[in-house]
Amino acid sequence: MREWLAWLTEPAIVLPDGIAVIRTFLSYFLERDLEDVRERQRANA
Repeated sequence: MREWLAWLTEPAIVLPDGIAVIRTFLSYFLERDLEDVRERQRANA
């Protein structure tokens, strides 16, 4: 996992704008996963 994150953030060092793009991209997927988890917890409750 750490290697994968390092690979993802590496191009951002060359392109500063890439950091914002990658953060937005990652946070979008993380937030979507959290929503899925919350919905499953609600369904199980």
